Amino acid sequence: MEAIESKICSVPSKKLKPFKSEKAVESTADRISALPKAVLHYILSFLDVRSAVQTSMLSKRWRYIWTTLPYLNFDHILFLAYGWNWGGENLGMDQFLDLIDRVLFLRGGSHIQKFRLYCIRNYFDTGRLHTWTLVAARCNVEEVDIRVSAKEAVELPHCLYISESMSVLKLNLGSKRPKLVLPSSMGLPNLKILHLCSLCFVDDELTNKLLCNCPLLESLIIRYCTLKNVENLKISAPRLKNLVIETCFEDSEVYEESGRSFSCKINVSAPNLISFKCRDHLKREYTLENLYSLVNADIDMYLEEDYDNELLKLPHKRKEEYAQCMIKWLTGLSNIKALTLSDLLLKIVAEVPDVLENLPTSFFKSKYLKLKSGLSKDSIIAICYLLKHFTDIETLVLEITKRVCRWHPMYQYGDETESNLPVIRAYWEAELPEKCTLNHLKSVEIQNLLGYVNELMFLKFLLKRAMVLQKIVINTSKTWPQDREERLMKFRKELQTFPQASSSVTILFI
Repeated sequence: MEAIESKICSVPSKKLKPFKSEKAVESTADRISALPKAVLHYILSFLDVRSAVQTSMLSKRWRYIWTTLPYLNFDHILFLAYGWNWGGENLGMDQFLDLIDRVLFLRGGSHIQKFRLYCIRNYFDTGRLHTWTLVAARCNVEEVDIRVSAKEAVELPHCLYISESMSVLKLNLGSKRPKLVLPSSMGLPNLKILHLCSLCFVDDELTNKLLCNCPLLESLIIRYCTLKNVENLKISAPRLKNLVIETCFEDSEVYEESGRSFSCKINVSAPNLISFKCRDHLKREYTLENLYSLVNADIDMYLEEDYDNELLKLPHKRKEEYAQCMIKWLTGLSNIKALTLSDLLLKIVAEVPDVLENLPTSFFKSKYLKLKSGLSKDSIIAICYLLKHFTDIETLVLEITKRVCRWHPMYQYGDETESNLPVIRAYWEAELPEKCTLNHLKSVEIQNLLGYVNELMFLKFLLKRAMVLQKIVINTSKTWPQDREERLMKFRKELQTFPQASSSVTILFI
């Protein structure tokens, strides 16, 4: 133990000039050292392990405090930043791994509240990871947060998957997305937070055991994971409140043999789910059940083979297939209070506008609607058609996600705010639907406004039809054109000339 202390504490540091008398310094040091061990542990919890070990040189009282520290933060980046890279980064990596070994084996069986390992620069032997997490599990660890770069399959000890003390488990295995080897039996009775990122699931039954045997689970994030040989992913958690599913990859062999775009189906059953964010392939089959408590959802879908920018070129039958997928999503979320939709869904509505005709006019119950859009002509028309079915909407947020081109062969008119040609105004008036009355809309927020005619005409549409509108907040883009002030002044001036259905509208530019 003395060896590790002397080695870690030998890193030179600048001497501080005394600013108090020796007696005052001793008095201060005595008061700090006299604090209860739990308070000293809390102070050290803000440091990485290397810095915590260095405190052993302060006094006899501090010498062994670090050996029972319940917060273990092993950060490779901080370790190298302190100068522990003698002989190059590879040697520094070896020293870092040795430090973890010694700290864990010298602590005995004292309780570990949080074990955090952050090491993404180098690939290392996953066998050591197995040993470290075994020690942590035997010390009744409560929180495990691992972010590493692994090439080979990762197998964690079985006792970690049946831990009764663990409440948080976060695994991020790196860009190679190695296989996560799961045991045949699992059950985490007190786990509340589970984050699984950049890894590969290889078995239906075992993956579902992990996801469904956490009765107290409240937050689940599955991000950048590969679904290999997984045909049905089931998420069933009675207390789940927050769910994020983002960018799940398919195994190429299964993809080719299945004859379908995506072989893995995802079933979600969570009666207490409040927030749901999904970014995935639009054609993946989702089944949403028992979402009685869902308040907000953020649906940001994309097409396979990067068809997002080629939607106009696809056959009409293919567009209709995507439209039906979109309708299935919307009908499954018809009763939530707050909904966020991506630009792709708006493009689909623009290409297949009839897809909404079979839905009742007041089908959606959302009070809050956020739309992410490039705000092309087609997108604006799609938004207007969509608003016809969101009759209860009170707050509308529009995030302009990309710059609106001045000229583009796809659209008849680009940006003509400067020229102000009458034909442009007439064109827009003819394109926007008349039968769309926004009886409950009170607040509108436009983010990243650029001052183009598309944005101006959309605001004119809202002002004309929102009967009880109270406020419009406009956030201008940070990438505003060079003629910012002139364009903004012209935009404001013309906006004030538009007719308003509401008598009390305040327009704020930020």
